[in-house]
Order: sequence, then structure tokens, then C-alpha cells
Amino acid sequence: MTFGSGLPPLFTQASSWGWGFMLGLVPTVLSLIFMVKAVKIIGSTPTAILGALEPVTAVAIGVLVFGEILTGRLIAGIILILGSVVLIAAKRK
Repeated sequence: MTFGSGLPPLFTQASSWGWGFMLGLVPTVLSLIFMVKAVKIIGSTPTAILGALEPVTAVAIGVLVFGEILTGRLIAGIILILGSVVLIAAKRK
């Protein structure tokens, strides 16, 4: 395996740059808008807890929908995330 062999090619068309820009802008803006709305509706701590579970959701979708392989490192990461969420929730009470 050579360094950089898995990198995608640079954009060669103007439309590719536009789509790449939109791919970065739209999810970022939507995420920030929804986070502000969530803080207003349910508060900051529950929003932070749900935000901490985002990587677990991403792994679950990757494995179940896209057929990615569930490795020991992913399982360890999920356990650490869930443990931290439990600690935050327990500290809140």
C-alpha cells in the first residue's frame, strides 16, 4: 500500500467544486440550526447527550445499511461513548 493511494482525485470540473462546497456547507448549517433549536426545546444537557451519541448512530448506519465491518476498535469506541453518556446522565441527577 502506498501513501495517498486511497485519496480521491482532485476536482476537475467546476460543478464538482460546487457540489463539494455544498456538501460542506449544507450539513454544517443544518446541524447548527437544529442544535440551536434543540437547546431551546429540550435544554443544553440533553442536547449534548444526544450529540455525543452521533458517532454511535453513524457506526450503526454504516454497519447495517452500508455493510461496513464492525471491528473491535469500533466496539471499544462505542463502549467508551456510551460510558461517558451514562456518566453525564448520572451526574445530572
